[in-house]
Amino acid sequence: MYLRNVLTITLILLFPYLSTAQKIESVRFEQYKKQNRDAIADIVDGKTEKAIAHFEQYLKEHQGDLESIYGLAVAYSAKNDLDAAMRYAKKAIEQGLQVERFIAGPRSLLKTLVGSNDFSDFIKGRYQLLIHGPMLGNFTDKQACIWVRTSRVAVVKVEVTDVEKHIKMTFTDTSTPETDYTAVVLATGLQSNTEYNYNVFVDGSLFFYNGHFKTFKTENKPLTLKSEDEQIDNPNRNVGCNGCYLRLCNHT
Repeated sequence: MYLRNVLTITLILLFPYLSTAQKIESVRFEQYKKQNRDAIADIVDGKTEKAIAHFEQYLKEHQGDLESIYGLAVAYSAKNDLDAAMRYAKKAIEQGLQVERFIAGPRSLLKTLVGSNDFSDFIKGRYQLLIHGPMLGNFTDKQACIWVRTSRVAVVKVEVTDVEKHIKMTFTDTSTPETDYTAVVLATGLQSNTEYNYNVFVDGSLFFYNGHFKTFKTENKPLTLKSEDEQIDNPNRNVGCNGCYLRLCNHT
């Protein structure tokens, strides 16, 4: 009985500290990607050795962490150490990291790795041509934009179909190195306040299907925007772009 009482009192005294430790661990988890972001920023600033030391230390504490293995591949690629970059890239991909992470960039830092024949041979059959998107934006009562990124130069075709009338229209754009292999397909001639389905083709192959959007009501009519805690009456109909990707906003 005495030992039980002592144990109970000890746990009561330690509970606030255990709770604090749990909170600290929770904060660390929430800031997980921040550690990777800061280290990648160090690589950009030429502090490659600092970034490598960070990732190596993080891996000692969190064995098999894919983000840190990816970070080491980026760091050694920036140092033009192809052998080391390939070693970490293979390890990350074989343990489950998507190949698209390397293809999408940061391209300047990964140039040595991604531009090598060894990497090209290794990733054959492991990735898709469409690596980002589709993302919708820049809606009006007459148009919508569909944004994508591809792994190389490609023709992007979007089929847009009126849900009610089943009228199909086709729009295209081409991804190029100058646009960082992004394409913004502008769908025009749409009807106001109308629901549409869309499919995305890249170089003739279907990569995304049965997407859905709805155009705004007729120009100059008030529009009510709803958030979780309020409604906003706004006569401005052209509110489809959130500014995440500038090219998505350039079609008006």
